[in-house]
Amino acid sequence: METVVERVVEKPVDRIVEKIVEKPVEVIKEVEKLVQVEIPVIREDTAKIEQLSKDNAALKGRIRDLEREVSIQPKIVEKIVEVEKEVPVEVERAATKDLREAARLMARSELNKEDLSEEDIFSLLQKASAADVRKRLGFWAVPLPKSDETDTTNKRYIGKK
Repeated sequence: METVVERVVEKPVDRIVEKIVEKPVEVIKEVEKLVQVEIPVIREDTAKIEQLSKDNAALKGRIRDLEREVSIQPKIVEKIVEVEKEVPVEVERAATKDLREAARLMARSELNKEDLSEEDIFSLLQKASAADVRKRLGFWAVPLPKSDETDTTNKRYIGKK
């Protein structure tokens, strides 16, 4: 029990009288209570837990190994490769499409049995090429009629044969 001291003032007097009064006071105390409860342990569960912890340790080791491999900087290797330049070989001479040159070559050829001159062969080639061009172009190469022409009666269209 604890004692509580109270002051009581009765009259305004020069002196103060103190009385000791005892009152019962409840004190709350915290008490820790330990309770032991047995949990039934299954052997299979402990075996699973141990296996998982082993697997976890193995995975962590593998992760550490992979992180070390990733952190390694790759080596830079420079290699000088010498390539020989190949010179293209001219198999055939490209066609120049020059009728004058063709006429000159044909005049000198052994196949010129009629003994035609270069000018004769050139004129024959021009005529043949103009006819060939007209034949290949056909109907679609004919120019369109103009709107300012006065004579529109004589129109001639050449078609493909």
